[in-house]
Amino acid sequence: QFYAADPWPRFAWMRQHADLGELAEEWAETGRRRGLLLGAARLGEAEQWVAARPATAPPPTGNTLALIAASRAAVRQWRNTLVGALALGLLVALGLAAVAYLQRQEALAQRQDAIVQRTMAERQTEIARAREREAADQRDAAERNFRLAYDTLEAVVLDLAVGLRQVGGVRLAALGAMLSRVEGAVGGLTKAAPGDVRVQRLRAMMLIEFGTTYLAAGDRATAERAYRDAVEIMRAIVKLRPGDTEYENDLAWAVSKIGDVRLRAGDAAGALAAYGEQHAFLRAWADREPDSIRARQNVAAALMRLGDARLAVRDVPGASAAFDEAVLILRDLARREPGNRVWQTGLAALLSRVSRARREGGDRPGALAAAEEGLGVARTLLRERPDDNATRVALATYLTITGDAALASGDRSGATAAFDEAMEVRRDLVRRDPANAEWQADLAVSLIRAAEVKLQAGDPAGSLAPLVECVAGLRALVARDAGDVRLLQLLVDAFNGIGFAKTRIGDVGGASAAFRDALLAARRLLDRDPD
Repeated sequence: QFYAADPWPRFAWMRQHADLGELAEEWAETGRRRGLLLGAARLGEAEQWVAARPATAPPPTGNTLALIAASRAAVRQWRNTLVGALALGLLVALGLAAVAYLQRQEALAQRQDAIVQRTMAERQTEIARAREREAADQRDAAERNFRLAYDTLEAVVLDLAVGLRQVGGVRLAALGAMLSRVEGAVGGLTKAAPGDVRVQRLRAMMLIEFGTTYLAAGDRATAERAYRDAVEIMRAIVKLRPGDTEYENDLAWAVSKIGDVRLRAGDAAGALAAYGEQHAFLRAWADREPDSIRARQNVAAALMRLGDARLAVRDVPGASAAFDEAVLILRDLARREPGNRVWQTGLAALLSRVSRARREGGDRPGALAAAEEGLGVARTLLRERPDDNATRVALATYLTITGDAALASGDRSGATAAFDEAMEVRRDLVRRDPANAEWQADLAVSLIRAAEVKLQAGDPAGSLAPLVECVAGLRALVARDAGDVRLLQLLVDAFNGIGFAKTRIGDVGGASAAFRDALLAARRLLDRDPD
């Protein structure tokens, strides 16, 4: 095509001959430098030029043919190198592709394994969750069953103990057998859950209720053992749960029950120690929680017991201080919650103690003022709730105190009215709960007061009937609890009253017998309380 465009091929071929010849000469003269070799395109033209030589044209020079040959060899070498490189690159690419393929296949296999493992894990998780839910359901069911058993036993313990106290007349052997069966059931629950604090607390509360039941039946020794066991259980719980006010309060209550037993047995010093420990527990609680109404209420109750024990050991100033502090607490609570009957009921019970402490301290006007205030509080409360037994007990106590004051001032009619009303209240209480030894002892006090009024009025014969009734009731109570110092003191007073009455009516033999009985009761009292 190149030469076809030229109308004079010969002249064109000759021009090319000259160009290539010059280039070949230069190539030869420079030592055949590789840089002067013909490129692929020019080499193709040169080879075509050689092949197209006209017959009449001179042949290419030797250097020209050598240049063309060397250029062809160089192009062939370059091509071979390129092909080799490409082949090597291809092999490398194929190797990399193979490796990538294998890696991809391995990755796919690993992904598939991961999917399988994840599926299995999810399945295991579901199984684990199902088992966890099943375990939770079983745990909840067990907790419900345990709670039901706990609540049932708690109710049975309380109902049985209270019921036995109300029935009265149950022999100690039968009482012990019944309470032992209940204790066995609670013991079974304790073995089933040895580390459960609630069960241990239930056992302690059971022992306290049983102790109170034994005490009402006159078995003071068994009652104190039950209270001691309850205290030990609660001490262990408080050690496990330090700072838990509920358990500390339970411990303080259990300790106070030991104080109650000791006070009834004439062990005033022992009672004072127990009440002091109770007061320390509750005071610490109130110090930690100064705004806790319940803590302050419990401190006031502890101060009442502490004051009782101090009076029993003849510490009248200490008793007065305890009672006065308790009054301040209850008055403050009543100001904060004027509609709360609890504070007024507490005052109704407390003011009688204040009156007694003032009377024993020689402050008779102060004693009468406290009693009259307490009487007013009790009457107000009873107008709202006539069947409130605790307030009726307080009312009878204040009537007795005001009757004593009237009798001491020579107002026999006022004394008689107060004593008669108190006796009516106490008779009704005893009718409601014949087994309540405290209420029977209170009735004995009213009977003795009624006899004293008749004796002062010059009616010794009339005084015998209430005294004989009093002795009969007290003998029955002492038969149940021979060590109760209050009962023994009342029995001494009743026998002495009978002796004085019979002396006045001329029954010397009857009077001597009554005084002998008073002496025997006094000896028993001195054995229990030498002070």
